[in-house]
Amino acid sequence: MGQAAIASVATLAGRSGQAEAALPTPHDVGRKLHPDGRVRRFPGNTFIHHLAQQGDGFEFFNELLNLYREAPRHAFARKIAWTPPSSYHMTVFAGFNEEDRGTPKSPSAVAAGRSLEEITAQWLEQFRTGLDITSTRVRMKFGTAAYTEGGSPHIPLVPADESSRRVLAQLRDALSALTGIRGSDHERYEFHITYGYVFHWLSRTEAQALQGFTEYWTRQLEKRFGMLEIDGVQFCSFEDMYAFRVLHELKK
Repeated sequence: MGQAAIASVATLAGRSGQAEAALPTPHDVGRKLHPDGRVRRFPGNTFIHHLAQQGDGFEFFNELLNLYREAPRHAFARKIAWTPPSSYHMTVFAGFNEEDRGTPKSPSAVAAGRSLEEITAQWLEQFRTGLDITSTRVRMKFGTAAYTEGGSPHIPLVPADESSRRVLAQLRDALSALTGIRGSDHERYEFHITYGYVFHWLSRTEAQALQGFTEYWTRQLEKRFGMLEIDGVQFCSFEDMYAFRVLHELKK
């Protein structure tokens, strides 16, 4: 188990003796989820790459489905809102959502009082004309799995080579210029495939089990496929984290 995961599990051990009412809620409760784990309205837009569910990408998708198939037998499963496999994707650049309106994560257009629909329409038009980039094709290898307390369980991904790192950096710079958004993690964004959201604190035993579960499936994907090839960026709108409507796809 990695040092980050050990630290997270140790923190959980300290929390377990506290009154539940005194604990802060997991990160996504009140944003993406209701306290009981039901998906919450969370409108916005984003730039992602959906995992292919047919054709050349089917085998990878089907292997990832084995994670989804196995999950219910674990005790931690009842505290996680599992995302529908149809929504599996890797975010290339997070766009705008209404929950972040008026925060440092807001695009410059928000200051002018523009609605989400107006912002999406503007970006769609700009995105359709193309970005000043050289490629949208990248290869991702599998990173080190580490469950962060109260966070989103996910499969970690990192650029597999220098060419892929440059392509992703160029894409993110171009999308930052398009949207007027530049987060504090712009140059160190951690790519991933989210497969669920924690809505109730895990016990130490459950956190350790989830860490092991994520490590196992990360290494299983690595063993079988070596890496994940991605080509294309899709600009999507969404009402919640369960479905992403593709408005336009860029491939180059």
